Amino acid sequence: MKRSRLSVALGLVLTLLAGLGTAQALETTSFDLAPVNATCLSGATGSVIVFHKEDSLGVDTLHLQVRGLPGNTDFAVFLTSADGFATPPFGVTNDIGDFTTNAAGIGSLKVDAIINEAFVTTPGNPRTRTDLDHLVFWFADPAQVPGCFNFVNPTPFDGDGNAGPAAMSSSGSTGPARARISTRARARGRSRGSLPTASVSCSARWARRPAVSGSGTSSAAC
Repeated sequence: MKRSRLSVALGLVLTLLAGLGTAQALETTSFDLAPVNATCLSGATGSVIVFHKEDSLGVDTLHLQVRGLPGNTDFAVFLTSADGFATPPFGVTNDIGDFTTNAAGIGSLKVDAIINEAFVTTPGNPRTRTDLDHLVFWFADPAQVPGCFNFVNPTPFDGDGNAGPAAMSSSGSTGPARARISTRARARGRSRGSLPTASVSCSARWARRPAVSGSGTSSAAC
């Protein structure tokens, strides 16, 4: 009898755990970042993963991880309508967060916001919509820009309006809002973008990425 009760209890626990795992399966968009000035930041690498949670929780979650940057340096992160390699670059922008690298040049950032369907509208009749489907981050402090950038004129890409040049950017069609496949769109039988998404367990997917230190968050949970 005790063995039978134990088996039933174990079965219930496994069923609950399976349900939790299914509930955490989310569509994601992931892409790499490249240095805008490959000569000065030749060892810099970066990656971003966006967990699509807006339909269920009201916001998405973006995780950014970088390494190979100057140590103890501040950066300002923006969603943009064009990447740093376009002509002209950047387009319209929206500041979503800041991070600081550690002494080894490693940093990370977690942002809870609408990412996958981020956009701005421009006054007019009618108003026009511009999608923010790329990501770029800038040196937040002109005094921290490496000399090889030959940087002279400050840029406005920080909260105080005084920043350095762009450091890293998404490239081409890999911006975070390219995969516009929401549950609402699927229910209507249509999608609004071209980048494929993956459906994964958020905790398991992020745990496979190497842990980094620095400011921001590198939690395994999405």
